[in-house]
Amino acid sequence: MTRTATIPVPVSLLTTLVLAVVTQDPSLLTQYLPAQPTRAHATAAAPCTPGSGRSVADSAGFTLCLPAHWARDEERRPAYPDVAVVTYREPGAHGITVKVFEVCEPTLRDSAERAERQRRRTLDGYRTLARTSAADRVTTTTGYGVAGHGVRGVDVRFRTAGGASYAVVVTGPEDRWPAQRELSAAVVSGFRVTGG
Repeated sequence: MTRTATIPVPVSLLTTLVLAVVTQDPSLLTQYLPAQPTRAHATAAAPCTPGSGRSVADSAGFTLCLPAHWARDEERRPAYPDVAVVTYREPGAHGITVKVFEVCEPTLRDSAERAERQRRRTLDGYRTLARTSAADRVTTTTGYGVAGHGVRGVDVRFRTAGGASYAVVVTGPEDRWPAQRELSAAVVSGFRVTGG
């Protein structure tokens, strides 16, 4: 009689494997792989501080800090078909969302104002809660409703050290505030252009 040995597999590994297949994101499995040696320049490219998440090198040409296991999507805007809009979503039905894209308008202020006009046309109950401006950054705190749920967000339009302009828009349930603001600060501070 032949005996087949069974190896117990942690349920979390099975769940993660299913998520990796469904979302087509093999990076979800990295926590179960042996640690790979890192190069000094890779660590220096996008420092993630303790608690800010893991460094993610995105194929759209940038590196940023994000919590582990977020799903990634990419789309193109009709007005700017050459610009990728990368979206990271926290797992769960009402999670936090991070959108990252290159700014195409002539100035950061123009970009922020265009975004605000668009949101006023398309988002129920949209309101600007606060805005701060500097030469290299425009930050707008927003609120609106989606399907009867309050949403609060932070939109940061900023210039990188190399002179490129990007937007990081973090939104999530109003009752999660200030998690959106804290995540936005971590993403923007760890953001580096890599050239894709």
